[in-house]
Amino acid sequence: MGTKKSEDIVNSVEYSFTVKYPDGSVKTWSVLYEARVNDHRYQKDTSAKFPKLCDDRRRYQELSTYVVRKVSLYARSGRKFEDSGFIRVYDVDSEVMGGWDDKPLAEVTGEHKPLTACQPEFDANRKQETDHLLSKFDEIVKKDLEAIREEMTKKEPKIEFSAFRVKRASVPEGQPYIIVKVFFATDRAMAAGKTEPDKMFGQERSNLSYGTCEVSIPRDHRMGELEAPSIWRLEFRENPAKHVVLLRTQIATEDEFFADVADRVRNSKSSNAFLFVHGYNVTFADAARRTAQITYDLGFDGAPTFYSWPSQGKTASYIVDEQNIEWTQKNLEDFLEDFFTRSDAENVYLIAHSMGNRALTRAVTSLLDKKPALRSRLKEVILAAPDIDADVFKRDIAPALTAAGRPVTLYASSEDLALVASKKVHGNPRAGDSGSGLVIVPGIETVDATHVDTSFLKHSYFAETGSVLSDMFYLIRDGMRADQRFGLRAVDAQAGRYWEFKQ
Repeated sequence: MGTKKSEDIVNSVEYSFTVKYPDGSVKTWSVLYEARVNDHRYQKDTSAKFPKLCDDRRRYQELSTYVVRKVSLYARSGRKFEDSGFIRVYDVDSEVMGGWDDKPLAEVTGEHKPLTACQPEFDANRKQETDHLLSKFDEIVKKDLEAIREEMTKKEPKIEFSAFRVKRASVPEGQPYIIVKVFFATDRAMAAGKTEPDKMFGQERSNLSYGTCEVSIPRDHRMGELEAPSIWRLEFRENPAKHVVLLRTQIATEDEFFADVADRVRNSKSSNAFLFVHGYNVTFADAARRTAQITYDLGFDGAPTFYSWPSQGKTASYIVDEQNIEWTQKNLEDFLEDFFTRSDAENVYLIAHSMGNRALTRAVTSLLDKKPALRSRLKEVILAAPDIDADVFKRDIAPALTAAGRPVTLYASSEDLALVASKKVHGNPRAGDSGSGLVIVPGIETVDATHVDTSFLKHSYFAETGSVLSDMFYLIRDGMRADQRFGLRAVDAQAGRYWEFKQ
């Protein structure tokens, strides 16, 4: 009798959770959850006895699906110094399955009882149980984190507990990276004679172009990082196994583009799409890489799309970028209308950073004022460090946004690099300022993200604090409002309530 034994990791996710004690001390743990499929297969020659049932030798299978947890304690430097090993936290219950003779068989999880089947049914059973495990994985992880929190607060009621997702490790075993496909629309002009995927679009204005980008995400990617070559590590070329790399840019016609987007939306569980509008000092390649990173880090199920306007991609070109973002507003509004109506998405998330907020907020308020029927498709507007005059935002933009009756989240941080550049040009406060200039408007959930990165690119020290992306995960994936999200603390000020990240 031959035996085949395998154990596959079909999904995994890593969290960092931090506990702050009454004496001010802080401990941080890394918690890795893995969904595993344990598959023992036995075979012997029974073809003579069952000639009509199997073309090959008879198969027996012992299959279990379960979730394990590995907890590691980290020092402030990020160096792991204590390891608990893997603990099985959940065995997925399975429905009784039918065999080749239509008689009930033993459960295929838990007690590892043999499952008798020919090869096609054998593989179908394995797939069914794996899909069942994956469908329950997020719920299992959420419940286990809550159980950890409850257990720790029973021991020390005055502790403060926060948890942030820091890594999606769903790159298949044996592969150094995964490819994320994102959609784009751009009013940048194509660069003459350039065929490299990161150089096809330049800095000049043009009519709208459409297409897709394929971007690599390395196996060791950590949430919030946009891995790139570093001379300090003696890295002089992009390597997909180590870096987030734009591998391919494919041009499409307008009809091909929206057909492809709609197909992706229809294949998502909740008919989702998001549109990301980048900010100042961003190239087309940067926007593509950033969008793929956001897609992967959020585990977004739907059609991830970015709109790239002709930013010069240079720190010194702030004034030119201001002129171009004003010019692009009408193009963006026209594209938004098509995106709402032709993507077939029932839940559209709009996300903008820094200067990109100027075009997005004006384009969406203008569109929804003209076509209010589209409001039902708008799920959320997310404004990260908006580089907009604060008084103009409160007087003109905020009332129009909240009038749409859709949720709006504003992340404010005076330490955002793009806002620092803005302050050198403008004398008035910006809508993305934190501190005394924090914008608090009824109908908008303002989150003070001071000391937390708001660019979607840089990674805050993962063992000390979360990031805007980790907060957005709960906002988009679970639909949690600010009062419900793990890492936020409500603050009641004279101007109203806002939220800040727990420290």
